Amino acid sequence: MASGFLEPLESTSIHLVQSALSKFISVFPHFDQFDAEMNRFNQLMDREIESIRDFIILHYKATNREDTEFWRYCKNMEIPSTLQQKIDLYRSSGQLYRDGSELFSENSWFSVMEGQGIFPERQSPFCDAVADEGLGSMLGQVENVVMSCLKTMPAHDDYIKDTLGR
Repeated sequence: MASGFLEPLESTSIHLVQSALSKFISVFPHFDQFDAEMNRFNQLMDREIESIRDFIILHYKATNREDTEFWRYCKNMEIPSTLQQKIDLYRSSGQLYRDGSELFSENSWFSVMEGQGIFPERQSPFCDAVADEGLGSMLGQVENVVMSCLKTMPAHDDYIKDTLGR
């Protein structure tokens, strides 16, 4: 728990233990001198923990609660520059950038930002790439693909029974 427990809102401890093991194996030292491997492992873990830290801090920083000293502090606290950059980018254009190794997806970041009242000031110009008239057709195509996948997929209970052989 000590190596991966950051906060009870987001259960990250099991993920971080597994991630650390995977990263350790990928840079496993084979020689007596392993400073390069040690530094790479620490760099990878620092980056991952900091991205999780930023995601958790966002929950507290973006709150509208002010009913106790704790929530007033959270709302007004300084935040890491990496989180501020993510908020600024989202506010500027609705863009969310995810480093491939981050645990939380763009959907997770979007949900917290929107849910906590952080909204884009303008939309990305890419939103104008398809005329409004074409959006219905595009969404219809997506719906058709989803429906055709649903027809071929087993029900959840059946999948579990088949997978577990019961």
